Amino acid sequence: MRVHIFGASGSGTSTLGAALAHALRLKWLDTDSYYWYPTDPPYRKKRPIAERLELLEQTFAAAPEGWVLSGAMESWCAPIQHYFDAAIFLYINAEERQKRLHLRALDRHGDKALPGGEYYEGEQEFQEWAKHYDSGHLGGRSLKRHRAFIEQLRCPVLELESDAPVEVLLQKAKTFLNK
Repeated sequence: MRVHIFGASGSGTSTLGAALAHALRLKWLDTDSYYWYPTDPPYRKKRPIAERLELLEQTFAAAPEGWVLSGAMESWCAPIQHYFDAAIFLYINAEERQKRLHLRALDRHGDKALPGGEYYEGEQEFQEWAKHYDSGHLGGRSLKRHRAFIEQLRCPVLELESDAPVEVLLQKAKTFLNK
């Protein structure tokens, strides 16, 4: 089983991805590990697309039993979409997404994500960008792009409102994958 889970930042793709991989005893992968070079602070230097794809191909080859891949990659994954047996799209309203992103920043960086902290400005810029997912007018990841991505996928796609507890989402995902 090879499953791709995607949605807006803060929609729960990593949370559901890790839970589903654990439940299915598969390798969990996150697109951030392929999209970004490891830096301190993180998420500052993007890998070239060809390098991301090569790393993913190597990872796929090393996990023949399957995997769960969480995160957005709709703009660069065309050469590897044929690997997907199924996809899950998570959506959550903007207000709840913003709350989750704020809590994630505090969880990752603690007081450094608060005003005056070394991560504050970067987190504020990220959250401002993430606010525009539904409208899509800032470019990049957006609801419109995800809807177009769903239309071009050749595998079954489950759409879930991700405001439910992860246990509920996990059950729905497992039921979908067992059909």
